[in-house]
Amino acid sequence: MGIKTLLDRNIYISDFSRKVGCRKYNSEMLKFVSDISQIDSISNYDEFTKALNHIPKQINGTSYTIKRAFSENCMYGYASELMNYAGLNNKNMLYLPILEHGINFSNEIGYGYKTRMSYIFQGRSKQKIWEANKKLKQAYYVGPYIHYSRDFYEEKIINDILKEDGKILLIYPPHSTEYGATELYLDSFNQYVFSHLAKQYDSIYACIFWSDVNTPYTKWLISQGVKPVSAGFKIDPLFVRRMKSLLKMSATVLFPSFCTAIGYAYYLNKHVIYVDYEDCVKDIYSQNNVSMKIYDDGIARNKKRLSQLFAEDQALKTKEKDEFVNLYWGLSDIKTQSEIEDIYYKNKKAIKHRLGF
Repeated sequence: MGIKTLLDRNIYISDFSRKVGCRKYNSEMLKFVSDISQIDSISNYDEFTKALNHIPKQINGTSYTIKRAFSENCMYGYASELMNYAGLNNKNMLYLPILEHGINFSNEIGYGYKTRMSYIFQGRSKQKIWEANKKLKQAYYVGPYIHYSRDFYEEKIINDILKEDGKILLIYPPHSTEYGATELYLDSFNQYVFSHLAKQYDSIYACIFWSDVNTPYTKWLISQGVKPVSAGFKIDPLFVRRMKSLLKMSATVLFPSFCTAIGYAYYLNKHVIYVDYEDCVKDIYSQNNVSMKIYDDGIARNKKRLSQLFAEDQALKTKEKDEFVNLYWGLSDIKTQSEIEDIYYKNKKAIKHRLGF
């Protein structure tokens, strides 16, 4: 049994070892996140882009996170907003179940789940698989994370933006990560946008992921008069709040590839268009020798379904759309403040019993 396995048997020892062992990195990353979170990456995109030059170096090639036992819950501000919604102190994040931060269209649970930890999901698409695997712990379902988020902009600010920019089309280009760039082949998509859709809107925004601010495609979009905006750095706790305000100010949200924001835009009653072009993205995972098993027929089937449900000419709301979004984003699983509290305290008790001293 390895040292890591032994450490992970006790969450307090595991957390302490990461906290101490990565003290310098965590300190630098917390300072960076504190600084960059103060930049409005929607209205001050250029300043945000410059600030990204100061990201602390990765540790041994790992992702940008805060190195703690609850690192996964530092992503996109989802857990912070959930804790705030329930009136809980973010300093006690250790006791919140791990949040699945993205929607998984695969037929499998996936290899990234910590089997000794309880998990929070949005929808119930993986419920049967999860419950059939006795190694996996408790799962909780809470609905779309965007529901629990506060707004980044007050309504007055959004109205002022709309007076200036009019009817907004928001595009979510496919994004890369810190592990490698995604190569985009969007000629067909670009023609669809600029020869067809653009005529129906006063402004076009592109929500640029933090790792793509300097890509050739982003620069090309800007040269075409598209306004670049961003929800922020991946572990900025205000990320989801910026995303919510961006979605709320948009009339239509356009996706050329799968994105978790599809369900959020639908939940916020936006016109969602999904157009999946086969020549759109060179698989980012193949560049890093990650098993292609994650691209199974579940993903292919659901991408096809998205293309059907969210074609441009489809009604804003339909029973079929509701059912699909509910399965993956949990529209019927939204919880009250007290219910989120109950999840937290139930998990805290389980951690002390199962993973504590």
